[in-house]
Amino acid sequence: MNSVSSRPGLSLDGTQMRRVLELLELHAESPARARQALDSLVQAEALPASLRTGVTALFALGRAEADRALNAACSDDEAVECLLQLRTHEARLEFVGDSARRKVTRTGAAA
Repeated sequence: MNSVSSRPGLSLDGTQMRRVLELLELHAESPARARQALDSLVQAEALPASLRTGVTALFALGRAEADRALNAACSDDEAVECLLQLRTHEARLEFVGDSARRKVTRTGAAA
């Protein structure tokens, strides 16, 4: 079991889930900026300091492990809905991107 899902105190409400998901997206682009943003959120008390270790551990996980950990961390329906909406949106973007690549490949092959 990984260090995030095994942490008994990792519990995210809807607002916290949104912030953590934003941090994970930022981390994919710039890990240093994501850590700075996490520190800023904790200092501004927008995220409890007790979540810092769990969020930092999420940064180190692969997508599938992070998704399982986030799913387990949902403390209310809003958090579940937030996670579901984001993952649905990402799946649509991936599908559209794959469809566009296939179309380009077919068009290029026909030329």
